[in-house]
Amino acid sequence: MIGFLSSLSAQGEGVVVDTIYNKYLTWNGYYLLIGNEQESILVKGATISRFPVQVDGFKAGNLGVPLIQVDDRCYLLNDELDFDPDKYVEINLRNVSDLCVHGNKASYVKGNSVFVVDFDTHETSFVLENAGVFKINEQYIWIQGRAPEEDYIYHFETKKLSKLPPSFMFPKAEHPYFIVNAPLDENVHVLDLNLNDVISPSEGYTDYYIRGELLLVYGRQKPVKVFCKDKPLILAEEYVDVVCNYYSNMCFLTNSDAKIAVLSPEGEFVTPAVFDESIYNSFQGKDIILIKKGDLFQVYTPDFEQIIEGDYDKVSYVSEDRIMVEKNGRVKVVDTSKVEIIPSFPFIPSYISAFREYGPELLFAYNGTSRMLYDYNGAGIAGWTNEKEDEFVNSGKFFNALNLRMVNALSNEQEARINPLGMWILKRKIGGRNVEFLCNKSGERLSGDFKKIILLDASGLYLVQTQSRKVGIITLER
Repeated sequence: MIGFLSSLSAQGEGVVVDTIYNKYLTWNGYYLLIGNEQESILVKGATISRFPVQVDGFKAGNLGVPLIQVDDRCYLLNDELDFDPDKYVEINLRNVSDLCVHGNKASYVKGNSVFVVDFDTHETSFVLENAGVFKINEQYIWIQGRAPEEDYIYHFETKKLSKLPPSFMFPKAEHPYFIVNAPLDENVHVLDLNLNDVISPSEGYTDYYIRGELLLVYGRQKPVKVFCKDKPLILAEEYVDVVCNYYSNMCFLTNSDAKIAVLSPEGEFVTPAVFDESIYNSFQGKDIILIKKGDLFQVYTPDFEQIIEGDYDKVSYVSEDRIMVEKNGRVKVVDTSKVEIIPSFPFIPSYISAFREYGPELLFAYNGTSRMLYDYNGAGIAGWTNEKEDEFVNSGKFFNALNLRMVNALSNEQEARINPLGMWILKRKIGGRNVEFLCNKSGERLSGDFKKIILLDASGLYLVQTQSRKVGIITLER
């Protein structure tokens, strides 16, 4: 690593890890650097430690979990990429397909046969030949045979393989205790794990929600049916409609008087039917829930703890304790006590976000062309308007980019409030390749070209990837 990187910096670099790695696994902001011939290392911010095993490969992505290959064993890592020597199964990731993982179990196809493995007991069980794996949950896997109209479920506890009715060509297996069939323009059909009818098509329900261990079936103004785990939920009153929040699993049930009650993911009613309107927005549904009661907007966390209420025309999430509100065309940012953090803007912002990627937490407002940057207490730092051919820089991991022309105009004091390190990552196309390099606020180069640069820690550690995808860690001395 030392000889390789020494010519890349105009200012002089310090090499933190003196080995070049072949690839890396990233998960929840943690990094596992993997080499073909040397031990791997685990990077958590400024903490770098030796990984206890030599890693041959990994798989993550849409699996929802990080897996690593070590010799003939596949290990399940936790969400911080820590290694547990007892969490393994005897498979080679390169030799399997249709891999699905849930909890301590996984299912896959090898040689046209479906198998189930357990990371705790290390057992492997053959399930079915000439089939593929499509879904897995904590109770069963959904398997589709190669022949038409051959779908099965395999129940982990009973180790029983059951063939589904021919009508279940594309079942939904997200609920651990039910199998749901709801083809387009057809009524909902629900079976339990013994393939007994729970909701038959003749009942006339057209829609459903699955949220965790809740199953809600509704449609055509028929009484909503709710199941929690494998039991029906007894409702105190009749509801005729339901909408569920995708991110929080909170559900909103409407009665015949158009009043809304709130049902928690545990199957308990948080409120009776008192609200007039629930409001959803794909850009903010992840962070807040908006409910209207009379003329008041009520803003809740995804766990349904109230943040703020008020007579507003519009409410949007900025951060846990910063909310954008609009009334009569006037936009401002308030905290959870309604104290005005930013009482007015030089333009009408379409969006305001908060981020810590430049060191201190900042508030960033824009409307498509104009931008304004504030500190977290609402003091203005800088504003600018983007122009054609502008370049953008960032300081860290997520590329919330700032205009390089604007950054160049910052005073040293302003730059220190935004980016205390004083080093920026600039993306540019050079020789037909997209490259990244570190520069100062004037755009002067501080490093050579890399394929990717990621700030690991506020102390100034950078993970770098070369054009040939080699990986290392450096720090720059200015």
